[in-house]
Amino acid sequence: MKTIQAIIGLALAASFGAGCSYETDMPDSHYPADNVVRVTASVDEARTRSYTSETLNSFYLSIHNPGSETYSYGSTPYLKNNGIWEADNILLWQNDSVAVDIIACTDLESPALANDAAKLYELNNGVAAIKTDQASEDKDYFTQSDFLIYKRTGFVPKNDLVDGKLAIVFQHGFSLLNIQITLGTEFNQSDVPTKSPVDSVTIKDMAYKATVDFTQTPIQMTAKEDEKGNINAHHGTFETVTEKDKHAVDNYACILIPQTLAAGSLKVELLVNGSDRYIWTSTSDFTLESGKKYQLKLTLGKDAAVAGEITSQAWNETTGGELETE
Repeated sequence: MKTIQAIIGLALAASFGAGCSYETDMPDSHYPADNVVRVTASVDEARTRSYTSETLNSFYLSIHNPGSETYSYGSTPYLKNNGIWEADNILLWQNDSVAVDIIACTDLESPALANDAAKLYELNNGVAAIKTDQASEDKDYFTQSDFLIYKRTGFVPKNDLVDGKLAIVFQHGFSLLNIQITLGTEFNQSDVPTKSPVDSVTIKDMAYKATVDFTQTPIQMTAKEDEKGNINAHHGTFETVTEKDKHAVDNYACILIPQTLAAGSLKVELLVNGSDRYIWTSTSDFTLESGKKYQLKLTLGKDAAVAGEITSQAWNETTGGELETE
């Protein structure tokens, strides 16, 4: 591992070497005179409680310089300090024109990432996971299940830096499922409920880990079919009504591993009024894609939970193509 002193020495040498030509040869360049890699990081915004540019506080950065091991960095942790992204070690560009490949991500389950502990650009079997209890109120396991990724190949500093910085815009690596439950008017018979009768929503028997291949472009994730469990969804808002002939709506959400599900294998269980259980089951094959969000609309009556439709779109957008399950 490079020492900080040695790297600072390289930075100073690079700064002196570039001093004369920086002002004369590159007057309009945003390339830093000291060659130091500086970053900004944001999230391709989601309208959910998953990671956002404001809540993201850490990630790992890997830079692969094909022609130089000295200017390649396997896995460097970055932390946000008063709005500024900082690393313990100083990273350097070789110069302004050598193209490099860049990968960044939030934490993996394995391998444990630290300075140069794993070369992300060579890693094809990393493991990322979601939390199975995303309903937990003690810890924000819903947000923590959001796995963020970034990959850029052929990055040329003099062309691609933004105000002298590497501007990382993270994408969501997993899938988001929003579940909208419309309650039948049967639930209004005694009185219009001010609290939802739905106690919990569980997605049954789902893969909760994925193998991550950073060598692929885009980064590829494959569900680990040998590790499955039930995923407890996060409760959002309950939209109550004031009139007995109107329909209240309850909202849940969960982050899921991208995977292809055969007809009958996507099952959503609702626990209602403490003891009644209703299960919706998909009737056709369905694929959860990386970076996509889906909405499952359910109508809940006293005797059945009936799916209206399920649609998909890019996680950060408000429009998208429809994908029906029935």
